[in-house]
Amino acid sequence: MNNNTIQLVMSTAISNNYYNNAKKDYKKIKSAVKPKSEFDALKFYAGFLEKKLSAENLSLPKIDYKFDNTFPADKHTILIGFLLYDFSGYDVFGSIESAVRYYSEGINDGDAIEALINSSNSYIEKNKYSKAFEALSRAYYLTFILPDKSEERAMVLFLASKLMRESNQPEKAEGYISSALEIINNSAFLNPYIKYIIHGFVSILWADRNNAKNAANFMMEAKKDISKVPNAKKFEADIYCTLHEIYMSTGDYAMAYSISQEILELLNTVDLDINIDEYKKYMFSIANLAIEQLKLQIIQLQNKNADLTAQYEKLKNSRKNLCSKSKTVFGQTSVISTTEIVKMIIEPCVIFALLRLFGAETTRIDYGSITVNGNNNIIDSTIYK
Repeated sequence: MNNNTIQLVMSTAISNNYYNNAKKDYKKIKSAVKPKSEFDALKFYAGFLEKKLSAENLSLPKIDYKFDNTFPADKHTILIGFLLYDFSGYDVFGSIESAVRYYSEGINDGDAIEALINSSNSYIEKNKYSKAFEALSRAYYLTFILPDKSEERAMVLFLASKLMRESNQPEKAEGYISSALEIINNSAFLNPYIKYIIHGFVSILWADRNNAKNAANFMMEAKKDISKVPNAKKFEADIYCTLHEIYMSTGDYAMAYSISQEILELLNTVDLDINIDEYKKYMFSIANLAIEQLKLQIIQLQNKNADLTAQYEKLKNSRKNLCSKSKTVFGQTSVISTTEIVKMIIEPCVIFALLRLFGAETTRIDYGSITVNGNNNIIDSTIYK
């Protein structure tokens, strides 16, 4: 993904044709070396194209050559930017020249990458997704041709990932955003806003997989990214709103309630277009959901404990025969009562359930209200506006 090469795959018939021609044509060029392989022949002809494009201030990227003996005699493909193009014919360098010229349009305008991103957005509004993706492909290509464009490259990869997600292609979405992560994780990359956008989108992709834990972790990274920028609280609010929605969608109502407390605090300093009184009512509803969820989990733990107790009783009956010799070895056999076993199992489970659900150091539950103190996590506030 992160390279500035053109990948050319051709039939063996085409490569053989170039090799045979190069063995004759090299004699016409002073100081040219006789090609010893198909690769030498292709590099020989690529040199002519490079000089031609250079005379027009256009660059020819490095070309990776591959041969496929399953291709029809005149078939070749070119991978440039994000896209693979199919061609028929023996003139592979003519095809490469056409692709490079098309992808280089507007390169000297100064804002070619921005123009292509805007063009992509325009196509998306018209539901022309293939055209939108091709515009991003061209923008991605230019981020390698033009100097110092790592920020733009990261953003183009993010937009490509976003488009793939909207097109219901999650694997491709994850592939593009992974490449964007590689860029922003470089210590030389300093733009906090782009880091914030990409970490936040990774969080969304984890939420799509119903993995709230990883989603929250990446949202916390996004929070760190913008902690020192102007209007950081506004970004924080967006983060918490997105996290809240993630926890609601994954059914973790205790964490959703915990995050809603963070939002309530931010309402005093950030204008989120949310009515505070209405929001408090909303929080109360989430608290009731969390209580019901906790009650259900306690019942499930009790049922599980009943099964464990029955298994213990069965094992205890057989233990007398299996362990009878322990009395003569150690003097006596220590017997743990069923009641003690139940107590050992159920009490830690209930405590753990309480702490996990409310993420709190102290928890008080009444059936009319709920107070929770503890660690919190993140959100997109659109559902409140």
